[in-house]
Amino acid sequence: MKKMLLNSVCISSLCAISSTLFAAPIATQHVLSERFNLCSTKAQGIIEQAACLSDESELQNTRLDHAYTLLQSKLDQKQKADLAIAQRLWHSTRNSDSIFEAILFDQSQPENLQMQLNELQRIKFRADQLENYINIIN
Repeated sequence: MKKMLLNSVCISSLCAISSTLFAAPIATQHVLSERFNLCSTKAQGIIEQAACLSDESELQNTRLDHAYTLLQSKLDQKQKADLAIAQRLWHSTRNSDSIFEAILFDQSQPENLQMQLNELQRIKFRADQLENYINIIN
């Protein structure tokens, strides 16, 4: 009984905190690129915010693909295999986070935008991480 109550309190707290954090407009969230920052600052409404997210998605996915390809080109066969495993695990974690967020958030337009923003931040973080590995090798 105590465990159920504790889980209930934890989930309630998480929901309260997340709704406070994620209620902010996209423009006040963590900045991805300068282009995204400018776009989201100027965006008037959900449709324009969604367009900003779409453009940023292209940019961050391109960064990630480029960093992965460049890093792979600098590795030996064993390291390439290890990188491929790490990338598959990252994709799995990323997908799990997305599934969890779909359960956590309702399906309102602002929360859908927040989930897209969270996904972009995960992609950006991974691209940054791979770029840092490239810098270590160089």
